[in-house]
Amino acid sequence: AMDVERRASMMLLQNLSIKKFAGVFLGFTIIFIACVIGGVFGPTIYERIDVSAFQCQNHGMMVFNSSVCGGVNIADPKAVWIGEVIRLDKFNQDLRLVAAPHSKLTTEYEGTLNLTITISGKNAGNEQWTDILVNDTHSRTISCQGFECEAFTVTYQPYIAYGMYQFKISIDGGQSFLGDVIFSFLYVNNAYTKFELWFRFSFLILNVIVLSVFVFKLRHHTHRTWTFEQKWMLVLLLGLIAYNNPFYALELITSNWFPIFLNRFLYGTFLVLLMFFWLVLFDAFRINSEKQYAFYRFYLPKLILLGSFWIIAVTVFIWDHFQRLSDPVYRSSEEMPGYLALQIIEAILMIVYITWLIGVLIYGCFASRKIPMVGVRVRFLGVFTILVIFVVIVGISVGAFGGQFNTAAEFLSYQALFNLYCFLLAIMYLPAGDPNASNSIGMVRLDSPDIVDARFELTHSDTDL
Repeated sequence: AMDVERRASMMLLQNLSIKKFAGVFLGFTIIFIACVIGGVFGPTIYERIDVSAFQCQNHGMMVFNSSVCGGVNIADPKAVWIGEVIRLDKFNQDLRLVAAPHSKLTTEYEGTLNLTITISGKNAGNEQWTDILVNDTHSRTISCQGFECEAFTVTYQPYIAYGMYQFKISIDGGQSFLGDVIFSFLYVNNAYTKFELWFRFSFLILNVIVLSVFVFKLRHHTHRTWTFEQKWMLVLLLGLIAYNNPFYALELITSNWFPIFLNRFLYGTFLVLLMFFWLVLFDAFRINSEKQYAFYRFYLPKLILLGSFWIIAVTVFIWDHFQRLSDPVYRSSEEMPGYLALQIIEAILMIVYITWLIGVLIYGCFASRKIPMVGVRVRFLGVFTILVIFVVIVGISVGAFGGQFNTAAEFLSYQALFNLYCFLLAIMYLPAGDPNASNSIGMVRLDSPDIVDARFELTHSDTDL
């Protein structure tokens, strides 16, 4: 038999001692925490301008009094509130108008408000207003606890097409309970956009450098000697370029829906690719022969599972995106026909995926005890992958995961997490040693005869037990 340990040294990962492994883990953690701290001290994402419909001298007034209030009695169906926001540019990214009604009752109340909305825009003060939406009527059901009622989004502009916007709103149906309404304009902070742009660009440059070094190192070795991890690492680094999105700047220089769509599309596609990467690599540790790498046996089931998940996610996103473009008062994807059914299917697919991943992780743990050259690969990939999955789960639980973030810390945390994770794997999967020797000896492949024999012994020893 060939010298397995000598071939195993052909990846940097195989030469890691426990101390070096701990050092790599500590370095990864320190850099990640530094990025989180940098995000904490970063700019706020949204600028907010609050405007009272009543505009009373006493801001606590719940009943309109024209002698001390300079605004309009928004509870009057004939009254029209007019609000303007100015000095916007494409770096402000998007604009939303949020309404926070106040009740003049002290008891709990649930009611329906019928809103009539007109939206106009222009770029200069001497221009005529261009109508975006005219007298559009829709309803909102709100509940109130005492004087406070739940806020809701009145309208959303997914990109900034004008430097100035004007909103005209009248409300019917609130005469019995509606007091003042606080309208809030929210748009992305110009400083945050620059912050996001520079970090995206920086990670993209690092991504290209790591990919170039990885390809340069591998080119000295024949393709058949590449390990399974190295082949898929190349795919993941290409996918990471999509995540870092080299086309992001188009959002800031064009008034068009496509760059926004492309950014969300590439984001979701990378996440599904990462899930596929995890499942493929961990599942590869159970393969006993090269025949089991056949497409229809090894890859097809995973493609069907994650492909279905990707199609559903993209369908919901496309529907939601185009509804927001065509209807500025569109609320959420929950209005999509069949949305609940798609959510249930997504949940089932995710449960199947998690169960499958846990299963192959458990097998990998058993294999790591019996097969040393596989064990270090399982432990390394497992530790960092579990860390990434944990952070993602935490992000989902607090609503910070999905492509849109609430703070600069959330954005930079996930941008750094996925990039550092991929960079670290790429470095550890780099070939080591003499390229000429690798051509004759080869790197350890998961389907090498030595590993297959070890797996055979592992399987039979488990059977004997």
